[in-house]
Amino acid sequence: MRKVIFLGYDGLMYEMIDKFVEEGIMPNFAKILKRGVFSRHLPSPPTDTPTNWTSLATGAYTGTHGVNTFGVHLPGEPFENLHRFGANIFPRYADHWKKEDALNRFSRAEYIWQSAERAGKKCILINYPGGWPPNIKKGITIDGTGPYSSILSRLSYPNLFSSEEVATGQSIKLQIVPAFGWTNPPKSKSQPLESALLISGEGELVLQNEEWVPKGENAPRNSIIYNLLLINSKGEGYDKLIIFKGKNGKEKLATLEVGEETKWLWEEFSTPFGVFKGKFKLRLLELSPDGKNLRIYRTTIFNTDGWAYPKRIANELIDDLLRRGKDLLSDGTKEDIPKPMPLCQVYESIEDQATSLAITAKYLANKYDWDLLFIQLHAPDGLNHQKLNELCPEWKDYDPEEAKKAWEEFRHQYGIFDRLLGDVLNDCADEETLLIIVSDHAAIPTFRRVWLGKFFEEAGLVVYKPAEGGGMLPEEKWDPQAPSYKIDMERSKVFVGGNPFAQNIWVNLKGREITGIVEPGKEYEEVVKQSIEILYSIVDPETGEHPIALALPKASGDLLGQWGDSVGDVIFYFKPPYTEVIGAHSFTAISERIYKSNGFFDVKRGGGMQGIHHPFLPNERFLGFSVSGIFIASGPDIKKNYRRTAPLHSPDIVPIICHWLGIPLPAQCEGRVPLDIFE
Repeated sequence: MRKVIFLGYDGLMYEMIDKFVEEGIMPNFAKILKRGVFSRHLPSPPTDTPTNWTSLATGAYTGTHGVNTFGVHLPGEPFENLHRFGANIFPRYADHWKKEDALNRFSRAEYIWQSAERAGKKCILINYPGGWPPNIKKGITIDGTGPYSSILSRLSYPNLFSSEEVATGQSIKLQIVPAFGWTNPPKSKSQPLESALLISGEGELVLQNEEWVPKGENAPRNSIIYNLLLINSKGEGYDKLIIFKGKNGKEKLATLEVGEETKWLWEEFSTPFGVFKGKFKLRLLELSPDGKNLRIYRTTIFNTDGWAYPKRIANELIDDLLRRGKDLLSDGTKEDIPKPMPLCQVYESIEDQATSLAITAKYLANKYDWDLLFIQLHAPDGLNHQKLNELCPEWKDYDPEEAKKAWEEFRHQYGIFDRLLGDVLNDCADEETLLIIVSDHAAIPTFRRVWLGKFFEEAGLVVYKPAEGGGMLPEEKWDPQAPSYKIDMERSKVFVGGNPFAQNIWVNLKGREITGIVEPGKEYEEVVKQSIEILYSIVDPETGEHPIALALPKASGDLLGQWGDSVGDVIFYFKPPYTEVIGAHSFTAISERIYKSNGFFDVKRGGGMQGIHHPFLPNERFLGFSVSGIFIASGPDIKKNYRRTAPLHSPDIVPIICHWLGIPLPAQCEGRVPLDIFE
């Protein structure tokens, strides 16, 4: 039976794949390239994450699906209240999207998994932007990578509680004393001993005035205490640990001997993001006959709500994880046990994410029937942002030693991406599977930032007023008392776009916008024309270069696939190596340094993003890097060892899948099938 695996990498670069395949770092990619098709694809402008994962899953251009970057303004709504998708795409906790907007609820285009389900196909989605909250009924949807490492499913790391300092002090200290104050104590051949632990792992308990209390001045957020009794049941020494919540001997939670673990235990935990119900197990690792040495391992505290559909899948994945001993690969005795820390402070590395995706995909693909499997890893986008300039001798801050470190990190991460591909192929694919590998965009280095507000204020189209607090350049230190400035919405004729507001300029049009002051008709047309002239007139005083590659009225936006009410009155894109001062074009206040500058700033090491994609045209290239995404296809009826010279477009990927499966296109699909990739 024909199946499709859609494997997405955020920011994966065409050029890096070629380089690292040649170096032998990506053997699985090398094998697939020989078996299939390799091509660039041009992202839908604006060339960013929410826009293009939506185009890649709907086959629609930006103007049709309406997802015009991370923060969308719609006419008639307050400019400062954008439809934001960041919490949906990069959630810090389960159902974080409810604080902002859900990508798939804002999108006006049908997703391929919806049209495939209408055609009788079963879909599994893992970590795909636009997949959560679920918008299919018969398939499976996972928000995040799965319980191995996802911050959505894990409220904590595992913890080790010990009466001795072990693993270089990583354990949480247990104090053991003769038992006192118990009602209905269990029988013991010798004096029962007791201890207690703070089950959240947020700190240590000590005995004060015959009461177990958290150690230290700062009380932990959670004070759920488990009382422990050490029992000598056979007269041969302490051999049993009995766990209680309180000191009533008839209300025990579990009885353990060395090597045993409890069933799942449930508690409600308070976190910085609200109250979550979590489940965990306790395992008795050591209990010495004299009762002096006690070691207890608490698994990760798992959240089961808000990240898996159907909900039962969450418990299945967690149970499978522990059944196979995959609780972060920890056995409770190694140095990977973290120190006490607050809940919801779990870190998920790129390697963790890839491993978690592979584990989750393997379980679901092998247990359930499916026709389409979607998997997305949000990398190497972050590495591009952090380190891409380091690879460029042309950059002012270039340092050969830093370049060497950056290349090592790129090699390391691309090796991880290759291992993920190998795991997915080995565990989920067969000879009848079509493999599609895509990235939403890549990135190019940036050396200079431009604050466009400077030039629009000089022309009289934007007015700023004093404000409290302010947005800064990345290298600036936050000073809430420092002078700052903010757009005066009731006196400004335009609002200049920029992340998260997209590459748009909105005219403050009377009758359309709440604060509108520009008259429709002639004045509107003059403001649009003047805005374009301002953009093209900007010159970098240091280089003499014009930083704007393209500026055009909304009426011409259909050339780029940009139309509809989520697109501004003027669309513009930068020319490399220029980019924007992120956040300074939106409606937060800006620092005095930005406001009183000449509008240009160098990109410095440690001063924010280096590699950028969103403010550039889809076909932009610079110093051997490009903005374009990648497309790889391999499977039955696909040409072998074929490198396509002409790029695809991001909306073309969905029609390829539908054509190969023989199913109808999504309702708003606009892409085309490139027949040359088929045998």
